Amino acid sequence: MLNGIDIASYQTGINLSVVPCDFVIVKATEGTGYVNPDFDRAYDQAIANGKLVGIYHYANGRSSGAAEADYFLYWVGSRVGTAILVLDWEQGGNYAWGNIAYAKAFLDRVYEKTGVRPLIYMSKSVCYGYNWSSVAPDYGLWVAQYANYSPTGYPSDPWTDSNGYGAWTNGPVIFQYTSSGHLAGWSGNLDLNVAYMDATAWAK
Repeated sequence: MLNGIDIASYQTGINLSVVPCDFVIVKATEGTGYVNPDFDRAYDQAIANGKLVGIYHYANGRSSGAAEADYFLYWVGSRVGTAILVLDWEQGGNYAWGNIAYAKAFLDRVYEKTGVRPLIYMSKSVCYGYNWSSVAPDYGLWVAQYANYSPTGYPSDPWTDSNGYGAWTNGPVIFQYTSSGHLAGWSGNLDLNVAYMDATAWAK
């Protein structure tokens, strides 16, 4: 297993040579008009410090899944092959919420253009609240569920409920268990995650 963080503009300037983590998943884009202003710096610093890396896109649902994927891939650029790629599928600010076909169109477009099968991120309740049977066979799950909002470091066995993961019968590949993570080298809150894989599997 691997311990890691995911970051966006809220963590601008975070020193990834100091904060303890096996992996870093960095927000790149949102919709078809936003780029995280700290994306390049954070990505470069993560790579320079030997971290495993992921890059994610936040869907806003205002255009099409394919258009959002094209925008994401434009900004990912030559980084394809160096990082796990992820679609962040949340309700807030997402005009396509509930439209599984929109999410699938994004995932399919990324795979079509890169040969890389991205992950999809969502809250655990969304796994079993919607029918993801058209997505789960081809795309891995990064899931979020929090026991509470108490400050925490990396636990050995984070809590999750017993409700399963819907169409992902084998469960998630990455589990985000808090947004109140406290780690050395950063004074604010961090999202903490465990990846159920080793570095070789991440690279694949």
